[in-house]
Amino acid sequence: MPSSDSVQPRRVARRRPPPSVHPEPSQPPVKNKATVADPTEGTSTFYDLLDRESRNTEEVEDEEELEPEPEPEELEIESEPEPELEPESERELETEIETEHNPELEYETEHDPGSEYETERGPESDPGSDPRSDSELESALRSEYSGQYQESEKEQEAGSETSTVEDPVANEIMDVNAKVQRAEKAEKDIRKDMRYCYLRLTDLWSELLRAQVAVDSAQEALKTAERICDEKLESYEESLAEFEDFKADMIKAKEDLVDSLEEQKEVINKYHYELVRMKSMPEGMKRRGSDSTSEISYDDSSE
Repeated sequence: MPSSDSVQPRRVARRRPPPSVHPEPSQPPVKNKATVADPTEGTSTFYDLLDRESRNTEEVEDEEELEPEPEPEELEIESEPEPELEPESERELETEIETEHNPELEYETEHDPGSEYETERGPESDPGSDPRSDSELESALRSEYSGQYQESEKEQEAGSETSTVEDPVANEIMDVNAKVQRAEKAEKDIRKDMRYCYLRLTDLWSELLRAQVAVDSAQEALKTAERICDEKLESYEESLAEFEDFKADMIKAKEDLVDSLEEQKEVINKYHYELVRMKSMPEGMKRRGSDSTSEISYDDSSE
């Protein structure tokens, strides 16, 4: 859709619309200078309109190339065709613009609707310039326009055929370029992955060496611990043997102590018995008993 900047002000063109668009007036036209058609003027006006439309289209295309691509929603809104005015409404608008500056023309169009199309042409036409009728002029214009339209269609078809012939080659070149770019990108990715793998392998090798050193240190520490354990075991065995000897000595000393205690017990029991017997004797007997006790004790001691 053409933008608002590229729209040019409307130029009021005095032309006679084709009879196929506007019906023939009910009343016959007034035979004066304005009723005679000038084919050169109508034809030039028609082609002027075509040229103006083509120029507007080129300007719009140039502006569209410069403008950034709109968003999808805006594109959909802008792609809607602008409703064009019908020929009758366009003609009425032109007539209103002209009648604003020419009241006499307004009076003529109100009282003579048949002269509505002819007064726009003005008094420049000559009645004897072209003896052909309106239908002949219309058919000539249509044949000329159809011939140009057919030529333009043929040129478009030839251009489309050329483009279709060139499209496969261009597409193939684009595909090859895309494949080359993808291959270069894949090569870069592979080189990057190889470098990463090499660095990772170096790190793993360093970790393996450190682990090997740690294992060697652990083995040496284990050997040292085994040696220390053997030494401790030997000393423990020696200490155990000494303890066994000490235990045997203690058991022997215990037995000796028990034997001595038994002997002392017997002696204590004997003296206790004598002491009890002496306490139970009368006084006279105690002396005699004491003498006898001393004798006994003497005898015991002598024994």
